[in-house]
Amino acid sequence: MDTRLGILLWSQGTGWDDFERAAIRIDGLGYDHLWTWDHVYAIFGDPYQPIFEGYTTLAAWAKVTQQTRLGLLVGANTLRNPGLTARLATTVDHISGG
Repeated sequence: MDTRLGILLWSQGTGWDDFERAAIRIDGLGYDHLWTWDHVYAIFGDPYQPIFEGYTTLAAWAKVTQQTRLGLLVGANTLRNPGLTARLATTVDHISGG
């Protein structure tokens, strides 16, 4: 049996530089999966704290990671038009090379 390891990075309460460095480090450590969410507003704490949109985050991570698979745990699908959601996912697919 092959064991795979993944990690979730919460996209609120941090700056982009730290968030990106964490993704690079996780990729370098050999994790199989790296996940974030797509909540469109902070779900705890200060409602004005930094929070990153999920699909844009995946596209940015795709440019700085090599082997780790990327994904969203929450897609906020009820807050977006289905066509827009499909376009966002397709864009991430192209940027990441699949």
